[in-house]
Amino acid sequence: MVRRLQSLGHEVVIYTTSYRSPRSVRWWLRCYGIRIGQVINQDIHEREVRRLSLTRSPTKLPSLFNIDLHVDDLPGVAVEGERHGFDVLVIDPHDKEWTRRVLQTVVGSTTVT
Repeated sequence: MVRRLQSLGHEVVIYTTSYRSPRSVRWWLRCYGIRIGQVINQDIHEREVRRLSLTRSPTKLPSLFNIDLHVDDLPGVAVEGERHGFDVLVIDPHDKEWTRRVLQTVVGSTTVT
């Protein structure tokens, strides 16, 4: 799915609440043949959100990093998306068709293969 999105001209960004370094996340994914350019970890998130002086700091704020769609498995992130104005696709961790749902949302077609 990542390669398909990239072949369609989309940048795939990892946005994680982990404190692991972006370099280690990139290398971990590369072990599976996945190349990612941008990784937003918790340190980066906290530093950038702090500059905004928000009264309620969200756990994620993808619009701050020019991310158009955030895919997550936590419904609470969708609530934050509504509150802070960013698009979220919530995926059930047990959904075996989650990659199809992501592609359908991004490409906008029901015939994604």
